Amino acid sequence: MENPVNFSEEAADNIEKNHVFDVYEQISEHFSETRHSPWPNVNEFIKSFPAGSLLIDIGCGNGKYLNCSKSLFSIGSDRSNNLLKVCRSRGDHQVIIADCRVSPFRDGTADAVICIAVLHHLATEERRLQALKDMSRLLSKGGRALVYVWAKEQKIGTKKSTYLLQKKSEVSKREETYPSAILPVHENRTDFKHTDVLVPWKIKPKTSVCKESGTVIDPPAFLRFYHVFKEGELESLCSGVSNISVCRSYYDEEAGLSTANSFGRFHIASYSLMSGGLIIFMHCSIRLYQGFRVRSNSLRTNYLFQDVIITINQSRPMAKDKTQTIEN
Repeated sequence: MENPVNFSEEAADNIEKNHVFDVYEQISEHFSETRHSPWPNVNEFIKSFPAGSLLIDIGCGNGKYLNCSKSLFSIGSDRSNNLLKVCRSRGDHQVIIADCRVSPFRDGTADAVICIAVLHHLATEERRLQALKDMSRLLSKGGRALVYVWAKEQKIGTKKSTYLLQKKSEVSKREETYPSAILPVHENRTDFKHTDVLVPWKIKPKTSVCKESGTVIDPPAFLRFYHVFKEGELESLCSGVSNISVCRSYYDEEAGLSTANSFGRFHIASYSLMSGGLIIFMHCSIRLYQGFRVRSNSLRTNYLFQDVIITINQSRPMAKDKTQTIEN
């Protein structure tokens, strides 16, 4: 089985800038239009926390999870300024610009952390591990986290995911080439042949014709970097974080998906529940890792949740070097 590409730090920086951060800045409005409803399992996870709990959404995008439970204090962060503008336009959300590997929040302040479809955009294992460690740092004793990543496996035995079952003609009738691509470009609705790939995002579903020449013009396609996770890979990555443990993992599937920019099924597998563990969900298109539950002696808890909310509302500097002001 193919091994991941070993990128240098400089190469990883460039890949994430050109094929993650810059892309989301350009597709933010269209991306938000395709991301309306919360995933049911994420919604259920958020609503499992008692009133007054603090939820931090790492990579919150358009903020669709920040209103799942109005009884929680919810804060979001994202690297995309344009996505956060969309997020703020949807409601009075507390959001900041921050890197998922070095979030500016205080240690041990969160009851819940979610990180949905973010970790797979990091180009090296070291960076992905750094993000997991930072998420565990945020959790209070007994806190839980939920993480989604895209999975390489698109079949369970002989059963294909919805992602594979959709007819390719519904996505595109012509083969596309990307001669300048630095990595393999994944063909939508097919099995993943590589673990490090570029996945096209199309702004418009239909082609147009140039009035002057009569030439067919393809819709713009933006190539996003993904590291798709092999089965067992995220559990292995989690073993590098000393204060979390894995409870269970499984695949599941979101029904009713039909666009070129959508996902498929989740596999379900059970692990023994450990005292204060990490519940992991692995999605056939997005592998879901639910619930870091921090061991009782692992993190500081000398900050009140309300302190964090007050800090953000009053714009006190928590970590000026890691945050930016969002322009309205």
